Amino acid sequence: MSQEMSFEEALSKLEAIVGEVKQKDVPLDRSLDLLEEGVRLANACTEKTDHTYWREEIEESSEIEPELS
Repeated sequence: MSQEMSFEEALSKLEAIVGEVKQKDVPLDRSLDLLEEGVRLANACTEKTDHTYWREEIEESSEIEPELS
């Protein structure tokens, strides 16, 4: 992916790849190219969800400050 893609864009593209791969008339070399692109997109989606999760965790923990006595 040459430019930064949103989670929704990556997921939509991944779903399109899955639909294409499910077709029985896709040549093997095309299937392998789609698999490679699908793995990249899945990794990008995972990174984005992990980043969002950890950002939310950090924001929540910074809102809860311990009281010092």
